Amino acid sequence: MRSTEIYEKNIENTRKDINEVNKGIDRVALLRGISFIVLIILGYQYFKKGSPIILGLSLVLIGVFIYLAITHTREKEKLRELELLISINDEHLRRAEGLWKDFSDKGEDFLKEDHPFTNDLDIFGESSLFQWINTTKTFYGRVALAKILSDSKLPTKSEVNKRQKSIRELADKLDFRQRLELIPLKHKSSIEKTENFLSWVKEENSWFLSSNVNLLRTIMPCISLITVLLIAFFKAPFSLFFLSLIINAGILSLKKKEIEKALEEIYSFKKNLAAYYEGIELIENQTFNEELNKSIKEKINSKDGVKASKEMKELSNIGELLFDRANMIYWLLNALLMWDFMLMARLEKWKVRNKDKVQNWLLALGDMEAYSSLSNVSYDKEHWVFPEILDEDIIEGEEIAHPLIIPQGVENSFNLNGELKTALITGSNMSGKSTFLRTIGINMILSYLGLPINGKSFKLGRMIPYTCMRTKDNLEERISSFYAEILRVKNIIEATKRGEKIFFLLDEIFKGTNSVDRHLGAEILIKQLMDKGAKGLVSTHDFELCDLEKEDRRIKNLHFREYYENNEIKFDYKLREGRSTTRNAVYLMKMAGIELLDKE
Repeated sequence: MRSTEIYEKNIENTRKDINEVNKGIDRVALLRGISFIVLIILGYQYFKKGSPIILGLSLVLIGVFIYLAITHTREKEKLRELELLISINDEHLRRAEGLWKDFSDKGEDFLKEDHPFTNDLDIFGESSLFQWINTTKTFYGRVALAKILSDSKLPTKSEVNKRQKSIRELADKLDFRQRLELIPLKHKSSIEKTENFLSWVKEENSWFLSSNVNLLRTIMPCISLITVLLIAFFKAPFSLFFLSLIINAGILSLKKKEIEKALEEIYSFKKNLAAYYEGIELIENQTFNEELNKSIKEKINSKDGVKASKEMKELSNIGELLFDRANMIYWLLNALLMWDFMLMARLEKWKVRNKDKVQNWLLALGDMEAYSSLSNVSYDKEHWVFPEILDEDIIEGEEIAHPLIIPQGVENSFNLNGELKTALITGSNMSGKSTFLRTIGINMILSYLGLPINGKSFKLGRMIPYTCMRTKDNLEERISSFYAEILRVKNIIEATKRGEKIFFLLDEIFKGTNSVDRHLGAEILIKQLMDKGAKGLVSTHDFELCDLEKEDRRIKNLHFREYYENNEIKFDYKLREGRSTTRNAVYLMKMAGIELLDKE
């Protein structure tokens, strides 16, 4: 069954479940209403007749009413989960059908101008790989996914194979992956930056664990409660109770700033903490067979036998005991029971136990979210193939297409093997040169991520793509587009000098200068890169550059072409051997209304 059919079936079944839950909610609401009315009648009868039987029935009915209220709340929560599941499956359906380009999170904040490939290969930003596959719902998951997608360190052949196995396994665990998405949504967990949470966890305050403080938080509430008993049974003055509250409040005020800072911090993370512990618990209870997935799970397994989810739930419970500290009820509770000291003691004990563990737990949760996002490609694109990583620095692709073009892009076969190191791509404007460079580049990235690629077959060695395609002026730093291009080229050259295995993708190199310098610079650069062991693709309008094929056996020419039909320009976007022999600039200028004079 295709992934789209499964998502549609999930939506259909979940809607049926929603109907049943709604019926149950209506029944519980009706019973609550009836029990409330009967309770009022019994109350009236009790006050009228004072029958102990009526009192007993009333107490039983109060218990029933509380039970129905709890059941009603649980059913409403279940209803919300089902509604969220529909939205999750609907989003997956849109993703599988290619309707993902309106997803709001595009990952633009992860773009870096000096990165080897993320800007030019649409890893982040508008219509990007991140926008397509991202299903992370926590800060740690989002950051983990971005880190994996932008990793410019070449993985080993073994690491790629492990990623492929991990992704295949996770792709088959659709229920697990959707539950991982559901949990943060259910708790309305924020995806905002939370690095300060980890630093806060490591900030200890042993004062709250000292024996004197332990004595105070035990004795002072007891004194307050004793004053209540004295007032109730021995008619002691009410001022005695107020005095005890004032003394307790005075003691609490000694550490007011420290308490407020710590408790306000945990209060701000309440929703996140609930999502974290349930997500970690979900991973703990899941069985994995593949090494990479097991290693992620291993990060949350405690050597002392205490479950990470149990510890995170304890922290979440502390957060749940907090509410508006400016509230009068909280002030009374605090002054009566030394509530803040009690919470701070629990919190500090938790920090002592877990301060060195919690980061690994949250990073593991993030890694699992990230690889679950990657597995969307494998699950939704069942006709795509996993590439083969070779020991040689070659590329052989059969019927390769761009994975982000919707509908399916044009397929082209391509190889750069043996002594060949560079392919010069020529062709007229809009014929497909730049798109082809990106097609090869992004399929290389998918390959190293352990993902299937959009093609019939793909074999490649381990070479990191370095691109120089989109360059623009930076007025703030007073950088012209040409100088920006120079900086990108410099990065590529420096990478080759460091001994990195480079696959360069150069689009209309040195287009910001005159034709003589452009030709000379491109020729020297290509030879220099090849001499350093790099391979790659260069698109160009400089037909003279194609003459390099005759003098250097490491270079070959490929081209795209246009054709005309009913006086309209057409493109088939098919890659062909040899250099281009056509031009369309004059035609396009005439289309723009430029009146060109024919030369005699």
